[in-house]
Formats: sequence, C-alpha cells, structure tokens
Amino acid sequence: MNKTISPLWGIVCALVFGAVIYGFTAPSREKPWTPPETAHDATYEFLQDVQRETGITFTFMIDKEFPWIVVVDREVKNMMITGKQWMAPEMTQENWTAISDYFMQNGFVLDLPNVGANPNQWTQEAYKKNNVVCTVVHMAHTQGNLILELPSGMTISCGINLLEEIPEVTTEESITNLIASALEIPRSQITEVVMEKTSWDLEGMHIVRGVYTKGEEPYPRMFIAKKTTQWEIVMSGDEGSVACDDLRLLIGSDDIPEDLLTSCFQE
Repeated sequence: MNKTISPLWGIVCALVFGAVIYGFTAPSREKPWTPPETAHDATYEFLQDVQRETGITFTFMIDKEFPWIVVVDREVKNMMITGKQWMAPEMTQENWTAISDYFMQNGFVLDLPNVGANPNQWTQEAYKKNNVVCTVVHMAHTQGNLILELPSGMTISCGINLLEEIPEVTTEESITNLIASALEIPRSQITEVVMEKTSWDLEGMHIVRGVYTKGEEPYPRMFIAKKTTQWEIVMSGDEGSVACDDLRLLIGSDDIPEDLLTSCFQE
C-alpha cells in the first residue's frame, strides 16, 4: 500500500532546513560598543570640572595620546602627551565661548605653537597652565574648502607635559579640588578652604579638619580629609551630621582622637 506524503510535511521540512542554513550563514550580531574604563586621576577630575563649569554635555571620556609642540632651548620638539579626552558631538557658539572662558578664568594661557590646524585640518586651540596642557579641536562640517554653518563637534584633550617642572600644589588647592569633585559642583563655587591648625597622624595617615565656603552660602561647612599616599575627602557637610561609628569606618580606624570626635555624634 503506497502512503502519500502530505504537502504540509514538505513545507515543514523546507522551513526547518532553511532555519538550519540561516543559523550557519546569518551574520552575527555585534554587541554595542561601550567605552573602556578610565582611571579617576587628576586629569579625569579636571575634565569633570570642565563639564560641570561649562554645562556642556560630553559623550564619554577615553585615555588618549595627543601631539604637542614644545620649545626647549630654542629647539622645537614634537612629543606625545598621555592624557584623557572628552568628546561632544554638537557644539553651539555659546559652548565654544564657555570653553574659552573656562580656561582663561582658571589661569590658563594660549600656547601659540600649538594653535592652528591639527593633522586632520580641523581648527585647534591650545592652552597650558604650568605643566597641564590641553587642546580643543573644532571638528567642523565642511564641503570642499567651505566650512558649513552647521552644529559642529569638539574634542578636548588634556594631560601632563613631563618636560615642564611640576609646580608644588598646596594642600588647600588639593582639598579644594577634591571637595568640588565630591559635591559634583564647579571648583569656582568653593570660594574658600581653611584648615584648622590641629592635625593628626594616625596609623600611617595624616588627618586634617577644616571648613569650606560654597557659593554664596553665608556660613561655612566642615570637612575632614585624610592622606596616606594622596588626599581623600572623608566627609563634608554640617558638623555633627555623621555618626562617630560611621566616621571611624570612613577614616579606617577605631582609635579616633577625642578632639576629632567633636565632629560627629554618638549614637
């Protein structure tokens, strides 16, 4: 007896065979790109302050080497600066003004040997302050030799010029930068930092306490900072706002001096 094969089975087999072939030949889906992690060093904190101060929304930060020209004993040298880079896909004229104002108001000067066109023929500004150097590249939309009046992107790259002597940074300057970073506000809003004369050396740590003034607030707030290899803000805010047990954990020691315990409250 001959059995007839239903046409439905033929369709099912064709679909299964097609699915198997597609599984082997279909292009693999690539995972979306995510920027790599970057160390939270002094350059990172500086660029974060640029973003807070100017209000510009940057996309992501990456580790970046960028070219820099130095003049040493009348000899021009080309070098690569190891640092970090922010990128903003679209910039308005107000954004460009804010970037320029930020550098000039924070003690930077234009570095003329590095101002002009960069290797990609984009307009570049360059700033330096002591051994900190930055380039701001204007990535304009072009058509032939014409610059189109369209929103354009920007990169800002900063790093340390190791050929320059590193100036001594005072404790007040270091703590001012750290407080601004901890509060996520522009550095310019920390108007004054005053440390107490009393400080403590405890289990390899140096601890200081003091006050800072933020913006136009009429009263100062307290901070405690510690240093093992570098300064770190332990707490900032109103005096007595932290429990003493929490303060011990933040400092990393149970043996907090009695006069330092006045900064916290006992539970």
